[in-house]
Amino acid sequence: MGFFSNLIDGISGKAADKAAKAQQAAFATAQTNQEEQNARILPQVEAGDLARNQLLAALGLNGQGQQNAFFQNFQNDPGFQATQAAGLRAVDQGASAGGLLNSGGRAKALFNFGQQQQGRAFNNRLNRLQNLTSFGQQATGQLQGGTNALNQTVIGQGDAQAAGIIGGANSATGFVNQLAQLGGKVAGTALGGGF
Repeated sequence: MGFFSNLIDGISGKAADKAAKAQQAAFATAQTNQEEQNARILPQVEAGDLARNQLLAALGLNGQGQQNAFFQNFQNDPGFQATQAAGLRAVDQGASAGGLLNSGGRAKALFNFGQQQQGRAFNNRLNRLQNLTSFGQQATGQLQGGTNALNQTVIGQGDAQAAGIIGGANSATGFVNQLAQLGGKVAGTALGGGF
């Protein structure tokens, strides 16, 4: 049975090679997909990281120096300065229209506006940073979840291909075994034996 044994070994070996190649191809596809997904989502993750660092600085969790720098940058923001200037002009115009330009009421109104405007603007900035931080965290979760699901799907496809190839080889091997058994019975009958 050396011929049939060699034939079976050859069929099984080729099937195992094809199965291994199918799994390697699936892995390569999964790796490429993961790299592409990372490239698409990584900027969002980085934006979230930057926002988190700014938020930590604003709250003083990275030290007093960074907190001072954050607040200085906030006060120098052109949007904040423009809003502040417009509000102060409105207070002055209101006081001037009422003949109260040099009154204590104007000073009080300017103080109240400045305090309220700065508080609102600062809280708005913190909220925007918090939203960006959440955005980065969500992107990180999407990156991890999407990559895991994609890899499982592609690797599952490779496993299914490999199983199909091995199943085909097993079928061919079974056929060769049955053929060998039949050949042995025919030879036995020809030599005087019976079925």
